[in-house]
Amino acid sequence: MQCGDGVVGDGEVCDRDPATHQSTCTPGTGTSCTSDCTACVAVCGDGVPAPAASHPETCERDPYTHVSTCTPGVTPNCDTQTSTCVSGTSCNTDPASATRCQECVEVCHDGVKGPDEVCDTDLNSAQGLGCPPGLACTHGCTTAEGATCAAVCGDGLLGGTEQCDRPFGARGACDDFQVCMPDCTCAACPKPRTISGKGGTVHGLLPDVGGVLVASSGEGDGPEQVFQWTPATSGYAALTLCSADITPVLYLRNGECGGAELALGADIDPTVPATPPTCPSNIKDPTADDGSFIDFTDAARVKKFKVKKGTTYYVVVDSEVGNNGLFYLTVSVP
Repeated sequence: MQCGDGVVGDGEVCDRDPATHQSTCTPGTGTSCTSDCTACVAVCGDGVPAPAASHPETCERDPYTHVSTCTPGVTPNCDTQTSTCVSGTSCNTDPASATRCQECVEVCHDGVKGPDEVCDTDLNSAQGLGCPPGLACTHGCTTAEGATCAAVCGDGLLGGTEQCDRPFGARGACDDFQVCMPDCTCAACPKPRTISGKGGTVHGLLPDVGGVLVASSGEGDGPEQVFQWTPATSGYAALTLCSADITPVLYLRNGECGGAELALGADIDPTVPATPPTCPSNIKDPTADDGSFIDFTDAARVKKFKVKKGTTYYVVVDSEVGNNGLFYLTVSVP
């Protein structure tokens, strides 16, 4: 048992159901369970009206459904038919306000566009209420605050002059063989190097500047090298990556470099015994003019996955910004 599972366990005073958000605190007391399950307290904004004499709550706003309930005839701007705040208003839950949970007012970014608001924000997305599609409500909600409808890069909405908006490093709304950049413009995918359908070994250098692609995990926001591979056979393939002086990020995309990222290591062939991978040593340094050699001393990383004959995959060796160095990649065919 743990706090938040809906069951009062050892050391807990109360708990809250994870599905309904109802707490085990005594009904009618106006209290709800704290996030650490140590006390039942009255908090303005917890969705439970409290009758406390020191600061009675005549309205409340559910933090999950965002519905504001109120007391008709007592709470200003309370609809007498529905016992909810009138259209365009919600319960004032501002902790700095002397009338918190005692009046229904226009609240900026509460998901309700009031009559005096230029715009507000949809609580299920960044879309501005009262704004054209793809634009967010910014700089407050009223004319006095300077409210305006504008495109905001990174809010998940495609609007204004944006060419794309999320996910960064993937195609998103961009054309084929393009990816979405952090400034919401589309950029061409890096030109890939081709690996034989029978597999093989390649090495490369990741510089310390540039970079277009980003892994779905958010890793690899620095420069990358991309390899195009169309296997000649179907079955389980393996990518073995060794590196020197860097911690590269390895991922795979289907169809094109901006395509869907595929899970690596999810389809392991159970009939193939695991063997510790080894990294090469005494390899000629491709960046040196003096004929010197280099040892790939970092531990090898192996990723296995299931491939289909004739399907093109894009293998990406990525890095973090400022993390540059050499790598050695082996693609083993089924």
